[in-house]
Parts: sequence; structure tokens; C-alpha cells
Amino acid sequence: MTAYRSMKSKLEPLGVYSLAEGGAVDCELKAYAAGIEPLLQELELLEREGFIATSESFGLSERELFIDREKTSLSDEKRRLLLLGYEQSLGSKGTPGDFVRELESFGLEDYHYSEHCGQRVLNIYIDEDLTDGRKSLISKKIKQISPAHVYVSIVYNDSTSETF
Repeated sequence: MTAYRSMKSKLEPLGVYSLAEGGAVDCELKAYAAGIEPLLQELELLEREGFIATSESFGLSERELFIDREKTSLSDEKRRLLLLGYEQSLGSKGTPGDFVRELESFGLEDYHYSEHCGQRVLNIYIDEDLTDGRKSLISKKIKQISPAHVYVSIVYNDSTSETF
């Protein structure tokens, strides 16, 4: 419903105003509606972009930049899945499947890992070309999700590594 129709439908039952087409009150409502309508459209846009499931542009980009980097080469659906995976990983149960979903939610695509339960060691091999800033961010995120009793080793494709 447009702003004009909404205001008019609320005033009609009162019977106080003459709402005849072209009358003073009708023209005033149209003037108000001309100013209100763009604001309502902007609010609808903000509401749509405010949720991962309905976001289409800056809502996706801003969330991606907050946790890492924009992934504009991916489809909107894939971007939503990565963001939802990252958000949902906060409540994961720590299973290997959860761990893989979390790594993928960081935007990693070319990696593999090995675990040595008896020695409490987890080795993660990242075969992507990453900048130093991105390595630092990935390392920080892996530290956040890794169990405290497990030694984690991250080995990058340029032969640098980190252990914690």
C-alpha cells in the first residue's frame, strides 16, 4: 500500500475531513506522500539488506568485509551460504564436519587437513595464494575455533607455517 493510500484509508473512517479527489486535504495528503514514499522505499531497502537471507548488495558486502573480504566473484546464493556458515559456526559442536564448514565459511577453497587424535595434533595445509594480512586473519579465525587441548599447525603453500 502506498503512503497516500495508507493515510487516506486511516482518515476516511473518522469522517472529519473531506477527502474528495482534488480537495485541499487530498492535495495535502499527496504532498505528504511524495515526501514519505522515498523514505519508505529506503527503509524497505535497509530491511532487505539487513538480513543475510534477503540481502542482495551492500548487506552482503558489508558483512563480508567485517569478517574478511568481499567475494564478488561468487553468486549471491554462495555468498549467503558462506556468511550463514560463519554465523552458525559460533554454536558448532566441534565435530570434523563442523570444522570443515567453518574453514569454508572463512572463504578457503583449496585446503586439506590431517588429524592425529592420539597426539592431539591437527595439521591444516592451505594451498591458496594468500596475502600476509589474509594469512593473519585466517590464523586468527582458526585459533578462535580450535579446541584448547589440540596443537594446530597451519602450513601455507609458500612454505610458511604457524603452530599454536
